[in-house]
Amino acid sequence: MNRLLALIPLLLLLAVAPSSAVGQGTNLVGVVGTNDGFTISLADENGSRVRRLDPGTYTIHVSDRSDLHDFHLFGPGVDQTTPVEGLEEVTWTVTFREATYRFQCDPHSTTMRGSIVVGNPPQEAEPRELEGQVGPGARISVKRRGTRVRTVAAGRYRLEVRDRTRRHNFHLTGRGVNRRTGVRSQGTVRWTLQLRAGATYRYRSDAHPALRGTLRAR
Repeated sequence: MNRLLALIPLLLLLAVAPSSAVGQGTNLVGVVGTNDGFTISLADENGSRVRRLDPGTYTIHVSDRSDLHDFHLFGPGVDQTTPVEGLEEVTWTVTFREATYRFQCDPHSTTMRGSIVVGNPPQEAEPRELEGQVGPGARISVKRRGTRVRTVAAGRYRLEVRDRTRRHNFHLTGRGVNRRTGVRSQGTVRWTLQLRAGATYRYRSDAHPALRGTLRAR
């Protein structure tokens, strides 16, 4: 009896003691291209949609079920994607810090997208606007308010890419950025990008690499 009484304070302490940091090692599930084709989601193990998370390290199993889409997860310190042309089951281990993270299908980013707020990040400023275009014909450019630009201030941008040809695509690469449209597809996509100070970003047509340009962030 005395031993049982001695254990009671310890049991009460364990009952109220805080657990380890929420989110450490938590499993999430990402899916793109389900039965109706044009869906993308990020959920917890119970199937509930994820909108907010605590900072920490997460394991994310991504099921890419379509060769028309990709699953692209990005934000501070995270930039993971599956290929557009192909099906894939992949597991990522990512560390989220206080910020807003986004996931999308790059070829259909205007409709297939979502976001997660991690912790209590400061409110983000609206991204600045850029316009990218490839075609018609053998032309490719990045503009701001209709004027071609080669240098911009570093920061967060929304790049609207108009792909006007089935002979070329628009492929942008640089520090932390690797986005492209399809060579045989046409349409408009919008990408949210973080352009880093001092980095040079290159855009080109993968089908005709001589069709290219550069953009430097200062």
